[in-house]
This record gives sequence, C-alpha cells and structure tokens, in this order.
Amino acid sequence: MTSYWILAPPVDAKWCAIYDNPEFDDFGLPMEGEPIGAGYESVDFRMTKEVKGKLVPDVIMNVLGYLMVSDRAKELIEANATAPIEYLPFRMIDHKKGVAAERCWIVNVIGTVDCGDAANIEGLPYPNREGVYFQGSRLPILADRVPSSRNIFRTAQYPPHVFIRDDLKQLMENAKLSAIYVAP
Repeated sequence: MTSYWILAPPVDAKWCAIYDNPEFDDFGLPMEGEPIGAGYESVDFRMTKEVKGKLVPDVIMNVLGYLMVSDRAKELIEANATAPIEYLPFRMIDHKKGVAAERCWIVNVIGTVDCGDAANIEGLPYPNREGVYFQGSRLPILADRVPSSRNIFRTAQYPPHVFIRDDLKQLMENAKLSAIYVAP
C-alpha cells in the first residue's frame, strides 16, 4: 500500500526560521501552487529574531506556507520529483545581516490534486473558500485519486502542504537531509 507524507520542517531550537513576508509581488502564489513565472528575481529572506537558531537546515521553517529548502534538498527534489515544479531562488540572511546561505529555494509544486478525504479533514476552513483549509490537524488522502505518476503534490483541500510518496521520502531519508519532518 502506498503512503503519503507531509513534507515540512520540524521545530528545533538549533535551526533558523523565517517569519517575514518576502519583498516581491504575488508572494501568495507559491503557497497555493500557482506559478510566479519569469518575472521573479531572487530575493533575500531574513532569519527571524524570535527563533534563536542560526543553522540553515535542508527544509526551512517559515510562516509563509512555502516549501523552502537548501540547495542540496532542491537538487534531490529536482532530480527525482514527478510533478511540475517552479524553483524560486533566494538568499538567507542571518541575525547579524550577513549571508547565511547564498542560495536557497522556494519549491513551488505547481497545481493541486483533488485527493483530500473531505469527510475526514480536521482543520480551520478558509472563510470564503468552501472545502479549502488554511490550517489542518488531520488531512487524510484518498490514494486512489492521486495519479500514480505523482510522487510529490499539493491537495486541493490544503494547498500549502506538500505531500510526498514513500519512494521520495525514502530517497530524502537515504540522503540524510537535515530537518526533514514527514507527518502521516
């Protein structure tokens, strides 16, 4: 049986986090799986002072609803993902305004798959978007609705979460990527 996992960074005091909105137009698009396109130029993201961690993990904690990753994680995803993805570069700036990582990435998995088990989702729905949640504590997947060709995707019911299939999860674990949290 195929399993799907939410790809996200864990909360850990040693890792940095991003709390500020980026300085580019349409910054909500990568949270929804909508492409930004050719007009995007690399931006700087600053580590938040509210989180004291200074290390940049392979999956970066943020409050934007983005999948933000290191160059190493991007290379693994790019080589193995079976979905359309837009990779948006950024630079990570540390607490002292120095460059902590010259190149990191927003992994914008394009589009959504209507595969969430709507009857069993537990979470907070968007006020004006029926069947779409902005926070979820339980997001079950109807596996028969996920195309067999997709090993990474977003659901129509909760677009900010990026789900991965067992095979991609295993590749990430084998690569020993730092700060990868996969939730059932």
